[in-house]
Amino acid sequence: MAFLKERKKKFKNLKQPVLIVCEDSKSSVYYLKKKVRSKGLNPDDVHVSGDSDSSPISVVDFAIATRDKRKKSAKREGTLEYKEVYCVMDVDEHPTLRNAIIKARGNGLMPIVSNESFELWYLLHFTNYSTAFKDRVILNKELSTYIKKNYDKGDDCMFELLTKNGGSEANALNIAQRLDESARAESEQRDPLRNPSTEVYILINKINNFNKK
Repeated sequence: MAFLKERKKKFKNLKQPVLIVCEDSKSSVYYLKKKVRSKGLNPDDVHVSGDSDSSPISVVDFAIATRDKRKKSAKREGTLEYKEVYCVMDVDEHPTLRNAIIKARGNGLMPIVSNESFELWYLLHFTNYSTAFKDRVILNKELSTYIKKNYDKGDDCMFELLTKNGGSEANALNIAQRLDESARAESEQRDPLRNPSTEVYILINKINNFNKK
């Protein structure tokens, strides 16, 4: 018990909790949870969820419902409501994506969209990739060459594999931001942004700076 208390003290507690809802329940959730822990943040304060359905509109609806439920309980119990809510979504062939982006923004949520998929964020740890992907199968095959194994969305070790195989988060942050800025220069109104692009760098920058507040 003393050991558990000692571990808990090592966490950096935020003044107000944050919610991150992911489209899938595996890869991005595993990665983001480990990212949160790597920064010494309390996972209760930065809550990463993969409990929604996989369609973007379901992600947004789940995020809104979870935020509102927390808000009601916070008023009732004198606890804290979520300060920020992020919706992590892929483009793929989802017909609800555009409406999900609009609904998220209209409800004060931050959509984090990857075109073609979240796996692009992993790939950018290794290479300045700027060619559009026809589908995620090709993206995953490219990623497999860098992590030196067949990429499996169910693997819970991607966070470690990126570093183990020479990947660089700083590289991914810089390239993702450049891709984003280039895409927005073409059209600020374009949702989702062109392929390839990923807004995951925005979320990672946020997580990196949470413990500086």
